[in-house]
Amino acid sequence: MIYFKKIAYPGKYQDDSAIPQLLGYIMRQDKTPHCLIGAVNIDNPVNPAESMIAVSEKYGKYSRIRLHHFILTFDSSLNESYELIMKIARSIAFEIGKLYQIVYSVHEDTEHIHIHFVFNAVSFVTGKKYHGGKTEYGELIQLCSNVLSQAGLFPLIPVNYHPDPLDIQHSDE
Repeated sequence: MIYFKKIAYPGKYQDDSAIPQLLGYIMRQDKTPHCLIGAVNIDNPVNPAESMIAVSEKYGKYSRIRLHHFILTFDSSLNESYELIMKIARSIAFEIGKLYQIVYSVHEDTEHIHIHFVFNAVSFVTGKKYHGGKTEYGELIQLCSNVLSQAGLFPLIPVNYHPDPLDIQHSDE
């Protein structure tokens, strides 16, 4: 089984440091020892936060929610290859990347391998914000389900995930 977790709760990812902090977290070397990291439509791969902030500022939408974050967690019984997991990550990121800048990273530091996806709330194409309402949430789950099904992996199980907003550390599980 694969679990879909959208990381969202009131006040999350709304401050000036949200983008660099979260991208710094998902790209930490201790979490990604095989450097399984990628990005789509990021002008500066060395500093992807700078690219995302530039798009937000270009459209005058550098306020409120700055980015969106979700995780796909693979049940340890699946025992999938890193190559397949990266192919899945790239496919999902490519689709989201048609409208939004996105960075993804495969974390290997827990029993369950998982992929973090972080995308800019502001479309670099239209300048409109992704709000993450019910329709958009459903489309995101459907996109992930389709990619996983094409890889022969299913089912995708959406999990409500709302960590304590006072918890400064990010939790993967």
